[in-house]
Amino acid sequence: MVTIRGVISKEQIRDWLENWKSLEAGDKLPDAISLNSGSTSMDGITSGQINKIMLDDALSKLPSELKRVVYLRWTSAEKIRFKQALWALGVQKSEYYRRCDLAIAKLYDIINGLALNYAKLYDKIH
Repeated sequence: MVTIRGVISKEQIRDWLENWKSLEAGDKLPDAISLNSGSTSMDGITSGQINKIMLDDALSKLPSELKRVVYLRWTSAEKIRFKQALWALGVQKSEYYRRCDLAIAKLYDIINGLALNYAKLYDKIH
């Protein structure tokens, strides 16, 4: 049996974005499962901080049109209304949601990198 570690789900990435303010503040996410992962790290960096670093890096690699969607929906400092986001992007509702899903998919690919490629290869083999 082959175990591929390090693949973060699209649902988890969406959860990070939905709870952006908590992630940014370093708080525990509202629906986070408490896990005992052993002793804490010596450097004092929490798993939430590592998640934030990974997400920030992936966000910086998104194409500009997807960055705008992520900003308008999830990461802006102030709450942006749905109709304002549609107007700012110049798109209809269906296109807005399509771009949101596309941004999640692209973040998924960026964050998972090689581990995702190995997982896809394993699935093709079996």
